[in-house]
Amino acid sequence: MSEAKYSCLVAALILILTAAAAHQVKAFTASKVVDAKGRVVGTLFPAASSSIEDQTNSTALVGINGKLYLLNVGVNGFTDTHRHFYWVSGSCVGAPLMADESHHLYADAAASGNVMYFAQGPFSSMQVNSDSTGEDPEVAASGCENPSNQQTLSVGAVGTFDLTKLGFKTPFKAK
Repeated sequence: MSEAKYSCLVAALILILTAAAAHQVKAFTASKVVDAKGRVVGTLFPAASSSIEDQTNSTALVGINGKLYLLNVGVNGFTDTHRHFYWVSGSCVGAPLMADESHHLYADAAASGNVMYFAQGPFSSMQVNSDSTGEDPEVAASGCENPSNQQTLSVGAVGTFDLTKLGFKTPFKAK
């Protein structure tokens, strides 16, 4: 093979690899979730998520009071988001608790209607004796999935936030 052909082949290979790499970068670019007025609600997560019209699969990282929360979203706004709740009792009764996720880049939050439920400090390590999942503590407690499930976790009280205070207008869409 002549040196000219070899140089052309190498140049073509570099061009192909560069184009493939550029395509991969574009494939992982995060989409934003915006409301009806074009205001950013959050970042669609993961970036490869299905479309926001599929309400069962779309989640977004939403910034609230300086923290990022992972919430389900759909064209009609925030949708029910199930998370774990814990109780000191062995039967999901008493004050519900949520796990401390302050060491993560974002926190999981539960949502039901316009109310978001999140772990609120101060956090302490304690033995919890039952747990369940649901979009709010009452739903989780009613279906107590793991009674007498003893484990030691860093937990805190369940805080609430009214999602209507964010002022977003539906429909939501990915952009």
